[in-house]
Amino acid sequence: MADLGSLDTPTLALLEEITGAVAARGETTLIPGLFRHLAQYPGLLALAWTALRPSVEGRALARAANVVAREATRLAAALARLGVKRGDRVAVHTGLRPETGFAHLALYKLGAIAVTLSQLYGPDTLAHALNHSEAVALITQDKAWAPLRGEAVIDTRSEERRVGK
Repeated sequence: MADLGSLDTPTLALLEEITGAVAARGETTLIPGLFRHLAQYPGLLALAWTALRPSVEGRALARAANVVAREATRLAAALARLGVKRGDRVAVHTGLRPETGFAHLALYKLGAIAVTLSQLYGPDTLAHALNHSEAVALITQDKAWAPLRGEAVIDTRSEERRVGK
């Protein structure tokens, strides 16, 4: 996590503006204020990512605030159509990728709880985390999940833990 003392003045001012607006509205989280500011500053650079291994992970990526907000909102809507709702736990197994940020923003927008799963987890640890987290859904990427197919034993018998049930 960044030390606030190391942030530049415009970034600190924007952070203070967001937190002040959230407090003034009596909101209990930063997420509504964050999405309001993403809409207010649509051209502001909101995401910059550079692949550690470009030949494997693709090239660098930069996204403006309106694109970040749109992608997070689209994912939130898709998760809601699947039955994910406020208070539900959703496992996120995506690694250090831009999609991880979109997933977290989407979940927070829904009021869902992100259960972050490390890509360093082996099949047994991953199965344990998924079986005991009460996650109703899993957001993953094929490269992360492919090596685990057939390895992890996930308990899908519990009807009340399935999305949409």
